[in-house]
Amino acid sequence: MALSIFAGSGIIGNLLGGILADLIGQKKVTLLGFLSLSVLLPLLIAVDGVLIPTILLIPAGFMLFATYSHTIVLGQKYLPNRVGLSSGVTLGLAVAIGGGAAPFIGKLADIYGVWMALASVAYLPILVFLLALTLPDPSAKNAKAVAKQEYT
Repeated sequence: MALSIFAGSGIIGNLLGGILADLIGQKKVTLLGFLSLSVLLPLLIAVDGVLIPTILLIPAGFMLFATYSHTIVLGQKYLPNRVGLSSGVTLGLAVAIGGGAAPFIGKLADIYGVWMALASVAYLPILVFLLALTLPDPSAKNAKAVAKQEYT
């Protein structure tokens, strides 16, 4: 049931995240998503019981998946002449890192319990948020590239 709640809220988050990115910009939605996850995931592992963590899965799934689709578009804006490469790197890197980390997180769960496995990744959104702060504005980059092409 928890996985269904998480995935269902993620579907809605993905759809609304793309719309929100069109309205306020990809970088802002990325920052909002990872800032929210920086609070939600540690809170999720800090609370006891079943009901409250299950309820927290709704905004956590929503915010995590809200960052997906527009992140691919953001990468394509950074490499406008290489959109296929950009998409492949964006998706491939995410899948490769997740797949590479899964056995280690699983081993942590086997040895120390599921709580420790979740705690080991609960603070990663803070790092991702800080890294996302360094992203340049894609519209400014494209404007400079277009201006450069016009003058050469």
